[in-house]
Amino acid sequence: DRVIYGTTMAPGDIVGDGVVSTHGAHVTQFCGAGTDPVTAEMADRLASMLSGAGIETRVNPDVDRVIWAKVSFNCAMNSLCALLGMTPGTLLDSDETKALVMATVMEGCDVAASVGVQVDREAVRQTLEMVHREHRDHIPSMLVDFRNHRPTEIDALNGAVVALGEERGVPTPHNKTLLALVRAREAQYLQDQDRPEEVIMTRAETPIPLEISYPETPKGMSDAEWHARVDLAAAYRLTHHYGWTSVVYNHITLRVLSLIHI
Repeated sequence: DRVIYGTTMAPGDIVGDGVVSTHGAHVTQFCGAGTDPVTAEMADRLASMLSGAGIETRVNPDVDRVIWAKVSFNCAMNSLCALLGMTPGTLLDSDETKALVMATVMEGCDVAASVGVQVDREAVRQTLEMVHREHRDHIPSMLVDFRNHRPTEIDALNGAVVALGEERGVPTPHNKTLLALVRAREAQYLQDQDRPEEVIMTRAETPIPLEISYPETPKGMSDAEWHARVDLAAAYRLTHHYGWTSVVYNHITLRVLSLIHI
């Protein structure tokens, strides 16, 4: 009972270290998963807090319809933007790709209907028009994953819709095609990602000496501490360069054995 669940249409883009931007109209909706009055009160308070912070939020007891609409929307927009390397604005500028988006979305709505959730299809069309106008330059998460050669959420989106469609006897040909294409592209770059390491290990028969020059050690600091600080800064720069800052475990800790406070 003590679970609050829902969805948001707020787009977010990383524009720099520790800086995220959002733009265009968006709304967050959720509700308590059960009938516990404490959870319902917490949902009301949370909605009030978010709205007070400038994030439009509402408690919606019928949020399952909104979630299915978002799933259907993401099955189309995330996969197509990733595969074509496009942002939503460019994707929806074309009548042909826009028609493909709508066909994919409607399949998701059909699957939702098969489990008793009636998605407001006209509202989904209006959302697409809003995204076309106001979220034109947003970079969907699956496109970010493609660019950084990371595993995607395709199985939790199109994969889940296709599986449930097969279980309920609902055809999902567009989602099946996008699922296969994203899986193929993902498998390709994940496989390629492993190859350089294998080549390096077979060719690096002897260690290659690396010469490192450090800036002059500041007064009042030992060479050991200064070199450690420079190395730590370099490690963080490499972490950012290779796109590892978007994962959970991205904190680097260093200690100089001769110094307790490092």
